[in-house]
Amino acid sequence: MLIIGHRGAPSLEPENTIRSFQKAQELGVDMLETDLRLNSDGQIVLCHNFLNKHNQPATLEELLRVAKVALNLEVKETGFETQLVELLKNFSSEVLVSSKYPSILKKIRSLDENIKLGLILGENFFLLPLIPKLDRTLQLYSIHPKSFFCNRITIEYLKKLNKKIFIWTVNDRERFEKLKEFQIDGVFTDCPNLIRN
Repeated sequence: MLIIGHRGAPSLEPENTIRSFQKAQELGVDMLETDLRLNSDGQIVLCHNFLNKHNQPATLEELLRVAKVALNLEVKETGFETQLVELLKNFSSEVLVSSKYPSILKKIRSLDENIKLGLILGENFFLLPLIPKLDRTLQLYSIHPKSFFCNRITIEYLKKLNKKIFIWTVNDRERFEKLKEFQIDGVFTDCPNLIRN
């Protein structure tokens, strides 16, 4: 099962900072996850919400220079899909682009037929029964349901879709061990130091 550093290792370093991602890599994560937005200068930055979008967040280019493991890039807003695909062409490690917005994933799929795409399920969990239809266009690689919604029935349904299942956000060791019993493919965690051990 993959251990995915959710915004790096935010239990130990400020989230979505280069320090946080370096710490997560030191702790042996299999993949790094971050949030992407476009700043006023037209740069793709690592930022979860609009509040810290204006506090000089690190750029995606900075992350690409230090990342030594696979990346999961969550696209939080539309408008820079073309720029993102171009930027990723020279990155040698595996990249998974995810979003809760099917329209964003559809745009990225139209730009690159080979890039791996993941659909995030949280407040948009109503999309669950629509995934087979969406997948015909998106050709999804993975589905990322929120831990709150994940029980045996949900996971059994997701497994029938034959996609990777990465669950967010798992910070409790007991919950992690329970999810392992379901034989999912990975978890996002703020605490890779606790989950990895």
